[in-house]
Amino acid sequence: MGDSQSVTEAPEWRHFLGLGIILVAQSWYDITPSGPWDSRPFSRGVIGLIGLGLIYLSWFRYTFALKGRIIPTLDLWKKPDSSLPLLAITGVAFVAGAWLAGNVLGDYLPKPTGLLLNLFGLMMLLQALYVWLVLFGPLAEDDPESKPYSKDDLGNDSESE
Repeated sequence: MGDSQSVTEAPEWRHFLGLGIILVAQSWYDITPSGPWDSRPFSRGVIGLIGLGLIYLSWFRYTFALKGRIIPTLDLWKKPDSSLPLLAITGVAFVAGAWLAGNVLGDYLPKPTGLLLNLFGLMMLLQALYVWLVLFGPLAEDDPESKPYSKDDLGNDSESE
């Protein structure tokens, strides 16, 4: 009784994305119950964070075509030398967006928006720093057999010995 999903078929991600967007969107409206903690804003925040988690799961499933894992480990990176700068730029953009959300747009967005954007941006920058250190920086191993990735893998996909 194995998984009915074929190896080449990507896991379903659209349901996670749709539900996640709905849960995040409810953060702008005061329609949530007060919950057991007797605080409607806290309930909105909890539901919004659950929505963000679902959006992350949909992105992970779409990007890596994997079901059952939620952490983008180094072995999943196909071309880290090109995606590493993109991750770092996205992290910087999130940190800049956090500043905008907290200062310029603070009256129009829920209060913790800047805090969450800053958290996501700093996590992206930390991931980019870690990947650079391990694959290209001073923590990179000299033994090509122990690396999950080497620059030769990009250009020599068609060559086999």
